[in-house]
Amino acid sequence: MKHFSFSTQDLLKALAIVNVFETGKPFGEFTAVAVLNDGAGISYGISQFTHRSGSLAAVIERYLKQGGKVGRNLLENALPNLKRTDPVVMRAYAGDERFKKALRSAAVTREMREAQLQIMFEKYLRRAIDECDRLTRLINQLRMLARAEAGEIAIASDLVDVAALAASVVEQIEPVAGARGIAISCADGQRIVARGDAGWLQRLLLILLDNAIKFTGEGGRIGVTFARANGLVRVAVTDTGTGIRPDALPHVFERFYRADRARSRKTSGAGLGLALAKWIVDRHHGTIAVESRPGEGSTFTVSLPAFAERRDQSGTARPIDASPAGLSMSAS
Repeated sequence: MKHFSFSTQDLLKALAIVNVFETGKPFGEFTAVAVLNDGAGISYGISQFTHRSGSLAAVIERYLKQGGKVGRNLLENALPNLKRTDPVVMRAYAGDERFKKALRSAAVTREMREAQLQIMFEKYLRRAIDECDRLTRLINQLRMLARAEAGEIAIASDLVDVAALAASVVEQIEPVAGARGIAISCADGQRIVARGDAGWLQRLLLILLDNAIKFTGEGGRIGVTFARANGLVRVAVTDTGTGIRPDALPHVFERFYRADRARSRKTSGAGLGLALAKWIVDRHHGTIAVESRPGEGSTFTVSLPAFAERRDQSGTARPIDASPAGLSMSAS
């Protein structure tokens, strides 16, 4: 095994390089300019760009997009090669005096500092913020389920136009689906009325549509249909997504259950959405079911007690109760 020995001067120089790049301040007789003029210094500088910002190329690209002018021509020419992240290329640029000078000059500009901060935020801080948001949603869902099971959440007993509500929710979530290249539609239909809590029924539809979007790829389709038959309002959310394995179907409404764990790691859910959806349906004296075939998609169908309507002499729509006698929406 080959052993290397370093002189005190070498060690001091290495320490200086680290301190200058870490603090941005002079260290002894070493300054940023002196360090950057050294091949080892620029190598360390490149590694710090990569470590802190994810990619030297990404920082330079953002710098150029923000109108950075210092060293622009040379950095612009170097960018395609830097994107290759080839160690040989990086070593070549570490010894390129013109590149070092351009990078050194650009490093002190406002545009370069902003570029570094933006890339660093997107790569590191954004992940932390997203994780905090995910944990906050998880805590809120757990708290809500706990309150629900304790009977602390009241459910209103109003007349709800399910067709109009579904159309409104689809319109609300359409931009999210569109951003992922997913087409979403809601069937046109006449007024279909159920008795329940509009706010909770809206949440139910949002859960089902959000779930469909998570597991439907680009180019997929999601559709919402509804109908009234046999005293029931049926709302179906169908997608052309990945589908659910037959052995997983009986468990999808259990809390924390995630049928495809490998796929689930890429989504932000915690396996509570469908459990909450079932609670909402149960409290509305309805049922929820799922049909699915792996690779073809899934259909979640919600059935709720319906209310028929008839017009009185003045033309006003009056509900005819078609739900089970004595239907109660109390918290107990």
